[in-house]
Amino acid sequence: MKKFIGLAIGFIALFGFAASAFAIHAEIPSETQAVVAKGTVQITISGDLRVRGWLKKNIASANEDTVVGTLKTNQITDGQNETYYDERVRLAVDASDGGVSGRIHLESNGGNHDVYTWGAPGQEGSNPATASDFNAKPANMNILEAWIQYTGTGLFGVGSGIKVGHMPLALGPDTLFFDHTKFGDDAIVGWVDPTPQTHIVALTIKAAESDPGGNFFGNGTSNAGDLDVYVGLVNQVLAGQNLQAYYVYANSPEYYANAGAGFPHLSVQDLGLNASGSFSGLTYKAEYDQNLGNFTKDGPLNKVETKGYALQLNLGYKLGPAGIRVMGAYGSGPKANQTDLNQFVNFLSANQYNTVVYGYQVANAMDDTNGNGDFFNQISNTEMLNLGVDLNPTADLKVALDYYYLRASKTENFTNVNNGVLGDVSHDIGSEFDVQADYAVAKNLDYFVKAGALVAGSFYSDTGFGQKKTAVVAMHGLELAF
Repeated sequence: MKKFIGLAIGFIALFGFAASAFAIHAEIPSETQAVVAKGTVQITISGDLRVRGWLKKNIASANEDTVVGTLKTNQITDGQNETYYDERVRLAVDASDGGVSGRIHLESNGGNHDVYTWGAPGQEGSNPATASDFNAKPANMNILEAWIQYTGTGLFGVGSGIKVGHMPLALGPDTLFFDHTKFGDDAIVGWVDPTPQTHIVALTIKAAESDPGGNFFGNGTSNAGDLDVYVGLVNQVLAGQNLQAYYVYANSPEYYANAGAGFPHLSVQDLGLNASGSFSGLTYKAEYDQNLGNFTKDGPLNKVETKGYALQLNLGYKLGPAGIRVMGAYGSGPKANQTDLNQFVNFLSANQYNTVVYGYQVANAMDDTNGNGDFFNQISNTEMLNLGVDLNPTADLKVALDYYYLRASKTENFTNVNNGVLGDVSHDIGSEFDVQADYAVAKNLDYFVKAGALVAGSFYSDTGFGQKKTAVVAMHGLELAF
């Protein structure tokens, strides 16, 4: 990873020199003008500015451990309210010359945050309760993407390519198992297209790298913190329908001495199958993921088999300026007195995948929020039914209305810090009502609104994950892309 970062810094210095010393305006028949370097290399500069205002009600800012063996996540509370503004800045430089291309993409803040909160610019996060820095500059700029790509036909006589560096990565149309599109991973990606309808990809991903004195699992040994991910994927277009299969092997090579605190030595595998397409105006997406492999727990010989699975089906139909969507999803949960790991294991970013509140702003049925570093995000231990309506009343306005019915898949295996093993735990997570709207104010400038209310069921109070309250999130913002 250090080599990739060094290479990225060298590239941004080179591109910056090319843009300043040799840049001219290309005379192209469009409303905008590209910037090109001397010769045939084309340099394109793009960027994004986003400002958002948040209101949150009954969502705790300070995270608390309420359940044995879980990470700290947001809980539903009574009367915990906050309002604040945050901002994100992005600037990208793309270079291309025939089949060779590269990208340097910078983003504000650092680590696992991409925003800075107004009034607290020195903090790497979006918590308005942190100490402010009076009359201070905003947050840092960090590398979001830094990759080199080559495509051609010389290697195998058919279309093929290789891409190396730091890049966003995801698997499947619904990204149930692996999605690192928010901040990306260091990877080597190779592909070949033996026919126009067949796409074969092989990836090796360095998801985490050990560092003496501290690493992914906090052990401090030479490579206990390495997390290597290997992926093989085949995509086939058949009769206009897209069919895909992938296999993932994620491995951390060394046993962690304090494994009783979690599942640090992992050898997780996943088999994913998905299909998407349309028939007579009806669109569909279907995905199934099956966990394989194991975690090592409480000793190198005590392996816990991973047997979780998840599936999701989306159907949609458009009627003029309106559209109707139906979605059902299921993620397996922990069984009573389980000796295997039956809850669905996944690797997701801190993105909103479906619901505005559940799993994104407050804990899901595994007491996790998306991208918090644990392995049981969003759909894990969750049954989800969704009915949505899309409205497009004008060319500039898009509105989405959604209702979600949420249940916990399994409730027999939860323990509470104070109460020990819990008795009857309700499956009722609750119902969520969401609205999202986007209005094109001008070219490249959008105003958007996103709001959700999770009417929490008894599951939260029975498990101690939160209270049986209504958690509300409302957000609006402006985004300029250029």
